Amino acid sequence: MAGVELIALTDAQTGGAVSALGRLDGQVVRVVEAFGLAAVLAPTRLSSKLPPLGRKALVKRLTRAQRRLEALLPLGPVLAVRGDSVFRDETQALGVLASHRDVITEALRVYGANVQFQITVRWPDASEVTLDQKRRLTARVEQILDDATEDRLQLPVDDEETLLNTAVMIPRDGEPALDAAVEAIDEAMDGELAIK
Repeated sequence: MAGVELIALTDAQTGGAVSALGRLDGQVVRVVEAFGLAAVLAPTRLSSKLPPLGRKALVKRLTRAQRRLEALLPLGPVLAVRGDSVFRDETQALGVLASHRDVITEALRVYGANVQFQITVRWPDASEVTLDQKRRLTARVEQILDDATEDRLQLPVDDEETLLNTAVMIPRDGEPALDAAVEAIDEAMDGELAIK
């Protein structure tokens, strides 16, 4: 049975731009609008239970979702949604806009105009220095990033060479400041760090 998958939430102006495109990453999309908000939808199949997903299928699904969001970002403010948000029809999507319009409007105001990057800083010589030296360098790197970003979330560090693994939130026009911060980190350590 056919249904619709909720890809993202945005404002009505961005929804209009998406409607004009009609596709995201090669997939047909539809947009429903209400209260100055828009829900971006893609056709999907409904099922009483989700099919079992192997690793390959899950990676494919996540990659497609990421590509669709990346196609949306240049068009305007975007809020991502859970990957399994599936409705019977567009009326149910309109119900989400109606029942959560204040929350969605506020989230678009606070987060919709921002973009997120993940930054990993590795230091191949980290195993040769004291823990105190490593902590001081990490604090210095964090300060440089904090000055160039609106928010930062610490992510897990999985080896002793990684000083910092973090997700940063910047304004849509803040990429040059973030690039400058990354260059400042690199220059401060004379290119000894691997920054991704």
